[in-house]
Amino acid sequence: MSPAIQLAQSVAWLGQMQQPMPGPAETRMIPLAFLFLLGLLAFGFLAGLLATIFGRWKVLAALLLCGAFGLVGMVLVAYLALPVRVEHAEVTSYYDASPQVADTNIAYGPAPKVSPAPPIELPPPASAGDSSATNATLVKAVGGALFDAFVKPAVDSAVDAGASKIIPPGRPEWVDQEPESRDGVDYVSISTGPYTSSTECYKVLKSLTNEAVQEQTARLLGSETKAARVPLDEQFIADHIYLQTYKESLDTTVGPMQQWHAHLQFNDQYRSEVERRWMQVQQSTRLTYAGALFAGVLAVLSILYGALSYNAATGGRHQARLQTVAGAAILGVVGGAILLTQWFPPV
Repeated sequence: MSPAIQLAQSVAWLGQMQQPMPGPAETRMIPLAFLFLLGLLAFGFLAGLLATIFGRWKVLAALLLCGAFGLVGMVLVAYLALPVRVEHAEVTSYYDASPQVADTNIAYGPAPKVSPAPPIELPPPASAGDSSATNATLVKAVGGALFDAFVKPAVDSAVDAGASKIIPPGRPEWVDQEPESRDGVDYVSISTGPYTSSTECYKVLKSLTNEAVQEQTARLLGSETKAARVPLDEQFIADHIYLQTYKESLDTTVGPMQQWHAHLQFNDQYRSEVERRWMQVQQSTRLTYAGALFAGVLAVLSILYGALSYNAATGGRHQARLQTVAGAAILGVVGGAILLTQWFPPV
């Protein structure tokens, strides 16, 4: 192949590599400019009322108080924004395609000159101490081989025979199965361990089942906190989780024992129900925050209106007392909003 053709192919390949590639998927939020505008208008109105009550020389304090309340309100409103998922086209990387070599020219030359290898130096003869150490190592190796060949199989067979006497025949294969996912279904096996009565086995199996469902829900939602907010009662487990149980009686050295097993299957029905309940939790939480924000604004307006009316009726004789009461009431409303976020965290 001529150098000109090779240069043209290289330039074309580099041109394909320099083409812009689409970016990954992005997540945008719904614009909140309208809500922020309403919030600013409400805060300006509150600032004017506070300035009227506290006097013109305390306008700065009123604005700072309204700013703090506005910050809390904007944070609460921001949680009401619903994310909008914007999907892009599939990204294709040109770096994955390796270039093909058209021709390969191999130049043949004279055979390389091989130099003779240096002579091998033999170690000096071992002393008496080294020979004894070598003999000890040899004896240890032979003993380990004999143990692996004869003693270990006999011990394992004895242990298996003892286990077969304790565990009755007919145990299903899923009892000793590790958690796995197959064909869109998650399989989890749990065992209670040996107990003297069936009542203890029932209580332990119920507790282990609830823990397994809670753990699987946390894996599905991505957080243990979210899983704790979703109601998962016994009726939910009975309706949306396929459950197999196996009960066996063990003949142990301390007497007969009971042991129960359960095989849980989490399918698409379980996942859809968990997602539906999680959406209900999100909706109820957002409605609660919206109602609390509206109630807080109404409470502040009511306090200011009452203070202004009382101040006008008394001719300003109790202005200092009104300032203290109104400020304490507004701070109480803001503190209640903060406590709400701690007791009832947003989702």
